[in-house]
Amino acid sequence: MPNKTISVRIDGELVTAQEGQTILEAAHAHGKQIPTLCYLKGLSAVGACRVCMVELAGTDRLLPACTTPIQDGMSIKTASEKLTLYRRMAVELLLVERNHICSACVSNGHCELQSMAQSLGITHVRYSYNNPHLPVDMTHPRFVLDHNRCILCTRCVRVCAEVEGANVWEVASRGIYSRIVSDLKDDWGQARNCTGCGKCIQACPTGALAEKGFSVMEMVKQSDSVSRLAAQRTHQANGALERFGMCLQARPEQAPGAAVPRPFPRSQSSRMCSGLVGLHPPDRGLSRRHRRKLSGPLTSRPS
Repeated sequence: MPNKTISVRIDGELVTAQEGQTILEAAHAHGKQIPTLCYLKGLSAVGACRVCMVELAGTDRLLPACTTPIQDGMSIKTASEKLTLYRRMAVELLLVERNHICSACVSNGHCELQSMAQSLGITHVRYSYNNPHLPVDMTHPRFVLDHNRCILCTRCVRVCAEVEGANVWEVASRGIYSRIVSDLKDDWGQARNCTGCGKCIQACPTGALAEKGFSVMEMVKQSDSVSRLAAQRTHQANGALERFGMCLQARPEQAPGAAVPRPFPRSQSSRMCSGLVGLHPPDRGLSRRHRRKLSGPLTSRPS
């Protein structure tokens, strides 16, 4: 059954939207651009960056457009002096939290954080830099994790869990001490669940995750490919479940705190999408328990 059509106002323009859409999805459907950093089409929305905040008539609170469901009769403002000041402050705080030295970054000129700062007219920051001493994980044979450039958008966490099905990445600790970690705080090179697909590299909006062998300004991400793979996974899952009278939505609505339903076991859902970078090892998509049981060519990895 198609979703109900509702009417809302976005920047004074009366438009239609589908019940179940978020403010961000409805705005994009009508050509309204709302800046985002943590949002990536095809992945679940978390509202981590707070850059997509919008004004809603009837409340003084600013609401994240990526996680706020649209409702009939809403009057939304996506651009104003207040929103610009708030977005500038949010981006400035991201810049001072870690060590974002653009001149020495592989993503210089192709970084979403850098582009966001430029679009907001940020030429300097008003706050003191934290200058934390953070490590660089180079234990993986093909990829690098630089905590100095991470903005904790959790795109890598979500793409690994929702598209690849490997669940390698997670956020550890709290506040300014939060870090992206692989498996149980193992070095990335020791993470046995990692399939080496490279989806997290392409989803990362900064130079925090990159391929080895790239120099300054050479790493160009392909986040659109991740969105296409996510759409492909949903389409294939829908086709398989139609036989049971069930259907998945591209962005399932659920109660807060509820687990996202998995249409297939991890080993099957992981194989539904091809990788983005290089070749997959033959044991791609197998759980750690299965890898321990298997021997021979199925568990061998390319050198």
